[in-house]
Amino acid sequence: MAITKIQAGALPADVITTAAIDDASITHAKLHTDMDLSSKTVTLPTLSTLNTTGSVGIGTSSPKRHLHLNNPAALTTKIQITNLTTGASTDGDGFQLGISNDGTANIEQRENLDMAFATNNTERMRISSLGTVLVGKTSEGTGTDGIELNRNDVIVATRNNDAPLILNRRTSDGDITVFRKDNTAVGSIGNDGVNLTINSASTGILQTVGTSRYYWDDAQFYPANTNSKNLGHPSYQFKDAYLSGGVYLGGTVAANKLDDYEEGTWTPLFGDNSTTASNGGQFSATYVKIGKLVTVSADITTLTYSGVDLNYMYGLPFAGGVSGVGNGGGGIGYTTTANVVPGLHVTSNTTAIYFVNLGTSIGGEILSISGKRFIFSLTYETS
Repeated sequence: MAITKIQAGALPADVITTAAIDDASITHAKLHTDMDLSSKTVTLPTLSTLNTTGSVGIGTSSPKRHLHLNNPAALTTKIQITNLTTGASTDGDGFQLGISNDGTANIEQRENLDMAFATNNTERMRISSLGTVLVGKTSEGTGTDGIELNRNDVIVATRNNDAPLILNRRTSDGDITVFRKDNTAVGSIGNDGVNLTINSASTGILQTVGTSRYYWDDAQFYPANTNSKNLGHPSYQFKDAYLSGGVYLGGTVAANKLDDYEEGTWTPLFGDNSTTASNGGQFSATYVKIGKLVTVSADITTLTYSGVDLNYMYGLPFAGGVSGVGNGGGGIGYTTTANVVPGLHVTSNTTAIYFVNLGTSIGGEILSISGKRFIFSLTYETS
């Protein structure tokens, strides 16, 4: 006769020592809280319902959870789950959950297969059989959205239509990412307020296709090879250059340095070195300075006056810089009824123009500028 129900509470504790019940012989087993099977062997090949009103303890007489598995010795203790696919003949089959002898918790996929983790009935993470952690994806590949902690010591993040990596430093300014080579810092990317900073521990290098193209350090930015790079492009030019020093053109010695460019207006003075030419009516005076070379242009009409220095005009924007009688020269239009060949030069170390008549026999007659209109351009050298 088949046993269809065992009410364990109705039997003394030592009544059952060993029980082997065929598949078709039992449909329901109910265990009460005080049933002790610690020294018993019970084999239930097929069990449709195991109902207990308390907790089941294996290796303990006082289980703390509904199922409590305990090893009284400091030994590895595991639960093993297998099926037909995994086999059930060895310790290396199926899935195991347990703790090591030192108390370390273990979740083990014993097969050469992936391990999947899910929430809300949806897979969220997977560890591949090769050891790659996959989040939001089920297989490796940079073309698939998701994150990989790859077995080859590389992190792969792929995201559609948005940034795949966001790094956020809170409160203070400084490094956001630090780069190391053989555990020695070689550089970092960070912030200074709302500004991005790129910092190299030594000389910085910019490369294309694996070849060094430009270097920079705390004093300069320069190409890897001399005479090999252009600043700008024939079709894509820079706009303005703001320099506090000079530009070396055609060479690198002092003679090649262009250290100044300036343009503006100046105010010619004459007679007593205080009366402006504008008092005569016509007035226009400009200058351009390139390096040491100054070019002044003017269209002025002077007042009629008498006294000393009738052939001097003052007020040049820069003093003459060549020692000696004078320097510079230029063209001049001079309104007069006399037959003269007007000339002019800059007196050295002063801001005065000296007007002379180059057509006289003595080659340097004073040429009065009183009551005249002058249209001239003059180039001279300053210091």
